[in-house]
Amino acid sequence: MVVFKLESFPFVCRMCLKPATKDGMISLDRTDPLFDGSVQDFITAVTFVFEDSKASLLPQLACQKCFELLKFFAKFRLKLLNMHLFINSLIELKGSNSAPMIDLFRSKPDQLAILFKDLDLCTKPTVYVEDLLNEFGNYRIAKMEDSDDEKKYDVQVEDPSKNDSAIYAEECTADELAELIPQPLLKEMKRKGSGSVKNKDQKIDSLFQAFSNIAKQEGCDPAKPKRKRRNVLLNCEKCKYTTYYPQHMRGHQDSHKRKENRKYACPYVGCSEVLPNARARKKHFENVHKPHVCDICGIQFATQSGLSTHKKRHLNLLDHCCEYCGHRANTKQDLRHHVNIQHNADYIFPCEICGLQFKRKSIMKEHMETHANERKYKCTRCDKSFIKSATLKRHRKTVHENVRIPCDHCPRTFLRREVQRDHIEYVHGIQIRFICDICVQLFFDKDSLARHKLRHSNPKELECGTCLAVFPSTDLRENHLCISYRDDYICCGRDFFHHYNYNKHMFIKHGVRANARVKPDPNHLVGYLRCKRKRIEHCPHCEATFTTRNLKKQHLETCMPEVKAVVAGDQVIEETVDFEQTMCDDEVTEK
Repeated sequence: MVVFKLESFPFVCRMCLKPATKDGMISLDRTDPLFDGSVQDFITAVTFVFEDSKASLLPQLACQKCFELLKFFAKFRLKLLNMHLFINSLIELKGSNSAPMIDLFRSKPDQLAILFKDLDLCTKPTVYVEDLLNEFGNYRIAKMEDSDDEKKYDVQVEDPSKNDSAIYAEECTADELAELIPQPLLKEMKRKGSGSVKNKDQKIDSLFQAFSNIAKQEGCDPAKPKRKRRNVLLNCEKCKYTTYYPQHMRGHQDSHKRKENRKYACPYVGCSEVLPNARARKKHFENVHKPHVCDICGIQFATQSGLSTHKKRHLNLLDHCCEYCGHRANTKQDLRHHVNIQHNADYIFPCEICGLQFKRKSIMKEHMETHANERKYKCTRCDKSFIKSATLKRHRKTVHENVRIPCDHCPRTFLRREVQRDHIEYVHGIQIRFICDICVQLFFDKDSLARHKLRHSNPKELECGTCLAVFPSTDLRENHLCISYRDDYICCGRDFFHHYNYNKHMFIKHGVRANARVKPDPNHLVGYLRCKRKRIEHCPHCEATFTTRNLKKQHLETCMPEVKAVVAGDQVIEETVDFEQTMCDDEVTEK
C-alpha cells in the first residue's frame, strides 16, 4: 500500500508537491519584477540555498494556485519591509536624526501612502514628513530615557571608618564634582569667586571643600584623600591618551574593553548577523538587505543613488546620446557601459586559460565553463546534462517547452531564429539581413546599415575608420590589429565559415592573433550562401570530420566510450555546431 503520493517527485509543484500537469504549471525560471528576478531566486531568498549537487533534483515547476499565493506573499513582504523602514526612521528621530525619515518620505511617497492607508495611521488623506516631525515630541518614544550602558569608574564611595559616609574624590574632575553639588550651593560658590579659579587643583579643592561641608551636615566626616600622581607619564597602548594618574588610565582602558566587547547586531528582522563595528553593520544592512525598494517594480537596492538611477530607466527619456553611433541611453552609467562594450578597444576580458578576449564579462565566464568540461547543468525533466547554462536553457525551450518560431510567409516553423531567417531568404527570396562590406556586420534594415556606413566614412577622433574601435591615443590607433581581408575561412583543411571561428582557430592552434574578414557576395543573399554550405561535423576529441551527425554519433561511441552516443549527439554537437549563427546573433545584439 502506497502511503505518500510522491511517486512523481521531483516533477511536482515546488510549493505543494502536487504532480505536474500539462496545463497550468509555471516554470520557476520565469522572471517577474515583483520577485526581483526569477521565481527560483525569490524562493531561495526566503528559504535557503541548496547545495549544487542537489540543485538538479529540485522541482522546477509551480502550479497556478501556489504561484498566486507566492505573489501575494511577495507583496506582503514588501509591505513589511516598508513598515520596518518606517519604524527604524522613528527610532532615528529619537536620536535627533531626521535624515532617514525625510529620505523615506522623499524616495517612496506612494508606498508610504498605501501603507498608512492600510494601517489606518493617519487622520488626514494626504500627509507630509513635516507633519510627523512637528508632532513627534508628543509620542512616548520621544519621552523615553536613553539606556546608559557606560558606568562611571572615576568616582568611588568609601568610608574607612563607617563604610557608608565618606566620599573620596581623588580622581574626580571639577565638572563631575560640580554635578554632585546642589544647584543653590553651586551658584553661591560661583558668586563668591570659586567658580572663576583658573588653576585646576585649586578649583577641585574648593569644590571638594563645599562637598565636604554638605557631607558633615548629613552626619559624615570625610577626610580629603591624597591625590595619587606618578612622576612617569602613562601612555595608552591602543590610542594616544596619556595621564599621570593610574586610576585615570584604568578607567580609560575599561572604556576600550567596553567598545571591543560591544555587539553590533543587524537591525533587520530575522537576521542574526553580528558585526564588529557600526560601519560594518551599516554596510551589511545595505548590501544584504537592500533597504531601498523601487515603488514601481519592487527591486531592492543597497543605496539611494542606485535606486535613483534605476528609476530613470523607468522614465525611458533616453536623454544621453553616444557620440560615436547615436545610441541613446537613460542614464550616464548605461551610456558609459555602451561605449566601453561597443567602442572602447581597451575594454576587454581575457580568458585566464587560453587567452581569448571578450567584450563582456558574462560571455567570458560562460566561455570559462567550457574549459572545465564539467556537465554541472542538469535538466530536471530528463537525464541529460550540459556544460553551459545557455545550452540547458535552449534544450528546455526546444525539447520540453517546444518553442517554435513561425515563418511569416508559409506554415513552416523553426527551432531557432537564424534558421527561420535563412529559410525566408533562401526559399522565399526576401532579403531581411543587410551586411556591411567593410566590417561584415549584420543589420536588419537598410537605414541602420546606411547610418553605420557613415561612421566608416566619417570616423571620430581616435576612432579607426575600418574596424570602428576607439583608442586612448593616436599611437595605439595606428598600431592596432585592424581588419584584414581574405577569400575564405579555410585553414588546416577545414572551412570555419565565420570570422570569429577562423580567428579563434588561428590563435589557439597557431598562436597568431588575426582579425580576418571575407567580404560578402553582393549577388547572393546571406540565407542563400548559408544554406548552400556543406555541413561538416567534427569530433571534439580527435578532430575527425563527418558529413552527417549520425556518422559523428557512431564515431563518438568508439572514440569517446565514456560518453553515451545519445548524450554526445544532443550535448557535444549542440555546443559546437552552428556556432556561426550564434555569433551573428551576439553581434547584432551588441551593436
